[in-house]
Parts: sequence; C-alpha cells; structure tokens
Amino acid sequence: FFFLMIRRPPRSTQSRSSAASDVYKRQSQRVRISEDGQYIVTSGIYPPTVKVFETSELSLKCLRGMNCEIAFACRDRTIEFHAQYGRHYVTRVPKYPRDLAYNPFTCDLLIGGASNEIYRLSLDEGKFLPSFTTESPEVNVMFFSKQMSLLFSGGLEGALELWDYRMRNKLVKYTVNRGQEVTSLYADASGYSYAVGSSEGLLRLYDIRYRDHVLEIQHQYRLPIKAIRFHEESRKLISVDQKIVKIFSKDNGQVFTNIEPKAAINDIELVGNSGLLLMASEDVRIGQYFIPALGPAPKWASFLENITEELEEANTSTVYDEYKFVSHEDLEQLNATHLLGTRYLKPYMHGFLMNVKMHRKLKTISNTFAYEEYQKQEIERRFEEETKHRVERKKENVKVNKELFEALKKKAGKKGNAAEVIEDDRFKRIFTDTAFAIDKSSEAYLLSHPSDRNRRDRRDESDVEQEEVDDDEQAEETGVNEEADNFDGEDQDEGEEDDNDDGPVSTLRTAQKLSYEDKMAHLSKMKGQKAQQMKMLKQSRRIQKTKQREERDNRFKGKRISIPLKKLLKK
Repeated sequence: FFFLMIRRPPRSTQSRSSAASDVYKRQSQRVRISEDGQYIVTSGIYPPTVKVFETSELSLKCLRGMNCEIAFACRDRTIEFHAQYGRHYVTRVPKYPRDLAYNPFTCDLLIGGASNEIYRLSLDEGKFLPSFTTESPEVNVMFFSKQMSLLFSGGLEGALELWDYRMRNKLVKYTVNRGQEVTSLYADASGYSYAVGSSEGLLRLYDIRYRDHVLEIQHQYRLPIKAIRFHEESRKLISVDQKIVKIFSKDNGQVFTNIEPKAAINDIELVGNSGLLLMASEDVRIGQYFIPALGPAPKWASFLENITEELEEANTSTVYDEYKFVSHEDLEQLNATHLLGTRYLKPYMHGFLMNVKMHRKLKTISNTFAYEEYQKQEIERRFEEETKHRVERKKENVKVNKELFEALKKKAGKKGNAAEVIEDDRFKRIFTDTAFAIDKSSEAYLLSHPSDRNRRDRRDESDVEQEEVDDDEQAEETGVNEEADNFDGEDQDEGEEDDNDDGPVSTLRTAQKLSYEDKMAHLSKMKGQKAQQMKMLKQSRRIQKTKQREERDNRFKGKRISIPLKKLLKK
C-alpha cells in the first residue's frame, strides 16, 4: 500500500471502535503517523481499507473503503486524492507506481514506478510537470530531504541518483550496495547521512559528503530490506526485512536489539523520538513494541511507563541448554541453508539457535566419518584416564647437539650459566632445530677444538694403514689365484698330451716337466717381488697423503710443526 498524508485526515460521524479490536481481517500493509503525532493512518485487506486512528482518544476516527486493492497509489495505475467528504480526484499515470514522495515547498507529488521516469504532479497548479529521466530502467524507492531540498531515487543494479529540486536537474549518480537492487531508502534529520537497503539484506550508511559508505550491516536472512528509520535522540538506525527488525548504533554498528515477530513484516513506523514502534505485518492487528531503553513513551501512551516498571520486578531468565549456536558459515558446512526463515532456526546475535538433536543429525549426515573420529577420541580419552596415575620418566626433547646438551647438563650442578641455558626458552632451538647442528668436520670447529683435530689426524692415519693392509691382502689373493690357474692349466694340457702321445716324444716331454717343488719356489719368488712393489706403492701413498695434510694444516696455521719425512719413511 502506498499512500501519503498531505493534509489533516477527514472527520467522520462513524462510531469510534476500540483500538484493541482486530484492525483488518487478513493483514495490514502500511502504517504512517502524521507530523504532529495526532493521527495514525493504516491500510490493509480484505476488503481494501484505509483506517485513521486518533491518538488523543486512542480510537478509530474514520474508515474508508477503496475500489482497488492498493490505496492511493493503485495497481490500476491510478492516483486517488481523498478529502473530508470522500474521494476528491483520481488521475492516471502511464506506468505502474511503486513509491510516492512529496515536496512541501512546491506542493509537487513525485511518483516513481516501472519506468525510467519520475512523474511530477503539481497539486498547486493541478497538472503534470516535466518528468525527471533516470538512468535506471525502473525506480523502486524515493525520498525527499527537506533540509537539503534533495530528491533521492533508487533503482535496479544499485543505481542511486540525487536530484537538486531547486535547479530541477540531476547532481550525481552512484552505484551502491555492491550493485544490488535498491529496495529501501531513508535520510536522517540533518540531511547529510542516508541509508540504502538492497534486495539481499545488505544495509549501508552513506554520508552525502563522501562517496564510500561509513557503515555496513548484513541481515542474516538475506531478504530484501523493506524499511529504514533513524532514531535521532538515541542515534540508532532501524532496518526491517520480512523476518526481523534490527536496531543498532549508527556510529559503530553495534547491535542494540532485534525484534522477530511471528508474522511476516510489511512496514514499520517510529512514533517521533519515543521508544514506541508500530509494525504492519501479515496479522489482523498492528504490532506495537515499546522499548524503554530507546526512548520514553509518547504523551498519549504514558501508561506504558508503569507497565514496564511492573515487568521489571518479575525478571525471568531464559536458558538455552537444548540449543546449539550456529553461524551462517556453519549452516553452509552442514548444508542446512534451506532452513533459513523456518521455525527450526531462531535468530540470535550474529547467528542462529538450533536444536541440539537436529544439529547432531545434520552433522552426521554431512560428515560420514564423524563416528570414526568420535571413536578415536573416546579411545584416547580412556587411555589417558588409565595412564594418568603412572609415573613416567620425563623425556628430554633433544634432537641435535646431544653431546653439547650432556656437557651442559653436567655443568648445571656447578656454578655457572649452564642451567640457565638449558631452561631458557630462547636456546631451545639449539637442541631441536637441525639448522643449529654443529659440523665437527668444519675448519672453524677444528681450529677452536685442537684436541679434536689431533684425534682426527690419528684416525686418518689409522684409516690409511687399514687401506694399505686391505690392498695387500687383495693383491696377494689376486696373484695366488692367477698362478694357481696357470699351474692347473699347464698340468691339464700335459695330461692330455700324455694321453694322446706315445713313445719317445712323450718321454721327452715328461723329462722336461718341472717338479711341483720347483714351481712352488717360483711362485713364492713372484710373490716376494709383488710384495716389494706393493710396499713401495704404500710408501708413496703415505708420503703423498702426508704432504697433502701438511699443506692443508699450514694453510690455516702456518707455525704448525710438521712430521719429518725421514721419520715417516723409517716407520
């Protein structure tokens, strides 16, 4: 329902019914309060009706039936004007209207709808004026700021346009709320700050002097924002979608409170700067909510103060032991986003409350390995309970430099800083990180530890001697095997010749054969020669390695006394 209060509501001779009775048979769609706070105008169905309530009497003042389903700005593209005696005038616009705005300085009625034009109807002259052409293909919402004489219009794809009504031209066009469709628009009393709501539950607060937003609020239900209001005295901002009313500070965005009625919300209205809210919803009555922390009660409803004092005496605490708190990200992990807006989720702070049993079922369905993880955790827990009374030896976490750790541990009992080094957290990485491992083969380490250098030299000499012994044994085995193979081959050839040859030839060959003892003597002679050669080879190797060691030592320590070469040869 789109309507606009321009004058005082008409008087009626109908009987004044109680305001506590059912206002509409099906639902209320719009609610507005006059500037002086004396009248509340509502619209609802069925049948399409407009009702005016007088606050001083707390009763119904008049009732008007309409010929169409939408009052004042109708679905049949007509605009109706009502006076005390009834319908005063009816006009028609080219496109379906969606919102109305009124300029009290020029008496112009502004009509936005399913087109890129904002129609201007002059109530003073009684005719249509040239329209404002917007860049958006459709105009969803409008708001006229009396302080700045600016017209705000919002449309598709986040299009927000500002019009200077004094010059009758457009000032600027912005793309707001991440390009989402603009569904609600409102400015504060100063005219500098304005809030924009979009179709995906995003609300942003802007300053007319800056391009970027100064505050951002995201509704959990991600439903279109239907209405926005500013509470000037408490500096609070109120935003409404179909499910919830959010009240938060416009300075830092801190949530003040949330209201979630059972019925779907259509519209909301603040009663001045008081703490009373009027809500039009899918219910037969108009909702009234009084928040003492937001502001005092209006004069015509001062009895609300006494009621709240009585309620404060009986404090009741709500315990949510059977509920599990889940955020929107948790719902996505549980694949339960389809539960948004249902009775299974209760909005709470920045998330929702879900029944514990339902949460367990959804978790089991989404994670098939949850039982295995639970079983593993249960086994570990029981094992820890059984072994917690055992006396365990404290294991030292030493991965590298164990010799250094043992040396420091021995010195810890004596006077010094060894104990502090072991216990200090700054030096823990020396014994756990491999990057701090000591390289004992480096020259820097050997120069600072000469005893380790001498030990290494002796080890190198023993390695050389062991290599020489291994070479001798290998050479001897190779020579013996070769001689034995030659000796066996000659005997085999001679045996074959003996079998094949007869007479004087075979006798001569037999005489020429050497005896076995002569061959063994020859073999031992050959071994002696090879042993002498190997000995000379060992001496040359030893001399060469000694020279290399002396060159290496003299490179770092020139005054070092080398071993005489003659003594080494004698050894």
